Amino acid sequence: MTANRRGARAFSSTQLYIHARLNSQKHGVSFADAALAAALRRIQQILGERNDCATAAAELAKAARAPSPHRTRAESFLRLRAQAKTAEFRRAWLDSFDAPGQERWWTLYLSRHAR
Repeated sequence: MTANRRGARAFSSTQLYIHARLNSQKHGVSFADAALAAALRRIQQILGERNDCATAAAELAKAARAPSPHRTRAESFLRLRAQAKTAEFRRAWLDSFDAPGQERWWTLYLSRHAR
């Protein structure tokens, strides 16, 4: 199992998602390759949607302190959506960034385009 695969499986905390999203935004603008840019946009979109779930859940917890059926239903929806986005991220990561040969490609690409 490669380090990338271990990282994708362990990638569960909201802070790690935020970190990965910020890094993809930081590096995304400098990539000229259209396929690479598309893959980065896809990852960034998924991470943004996952982060939206965490943010909405936190705001809901602050706004609706008393338990209610509506709050329970909203929390359940956000939890299930976050889980789905986590699974979608893992699939996208493994398909686009941890596919055979990708680690070498990234290493060469980044070494050529380092500032």
